[in-house]
Amino acid sequence: MARALASLRRSEKQHSLADPLPFRQRFAPVAPARVRASRVALTNPVKEFFMSAALILAILTPLSASAEQAISHRLVAQTFSLTDSNLQARVWSDRVPEMLKFRKYLQSTPGGADKPLVGVVYTASFEVERKQIVVSVISNNCANAGGVPNLLFCPTRVVSLSGGKLEVLGDIPDLLVTVSEGDALQSSARKATIVTYDPQIHQITFANVDGGERTELPQKVVVR
Repeated sequence: MARALASLRRSEKQHSLADPLPFRQRFAPVAPARVRASRVALTNPVKEFFMSAALILAILTPLSASAEQAISHRLVAQTFSLTDSNLQARVWSDRVPEMLKFRKYLQSTPGGADKPLVGVVYTASFEVERKQIVVSVISNNCANAGGVPNLLFCPTRVVSLSGGKLEVLGDIPDLLVTVSEGDALQSSARKATIVTYDPQIHQITFANVDGGERTELPQKVVVR
């Protein structure tokens, strides 16, 4: 009996010494692995979100920068009827009666019967915040600029047109401009008056160019 008990104790001791590793493997906790997997699953969408946001900002930044660049146009000669209700006639409504009277007088002179009842402006326009901004230089009552060809001091107006409502933003009595009665455009590509709108400061400025030389004019008009 004593021998049987001793043999049983030795057998249990051998099993307890031989079994610890399988026991730990069978009953080891698995929660940490799940936690790690959850952290990885959460990290990837967050990382993708910030990468997508950075990409969108990188795309939009150049677009917003380019939208803020200044826009320039040449003044272009345009005729308008003195007897119709058109945009230029509205801009210069206070001068149209005098101009119409003079054109009718020209028609009454010998050989002047075919003179049209029109006026001439040099104009440029911009689209600003759903408004049309129009620069209009009228050729009537211009003053000579010291005998320099194609340079005259002319009355100029800057107006805003929105929903049929016209508002005068600036009235310049003597803007120095490059003009040419014989050209549909200005006198040439080398000589012109440039009108620039700067959206960053909401301002219109003027410059005369002659070849490679550019002369900025002091007049400025705020667009509101």
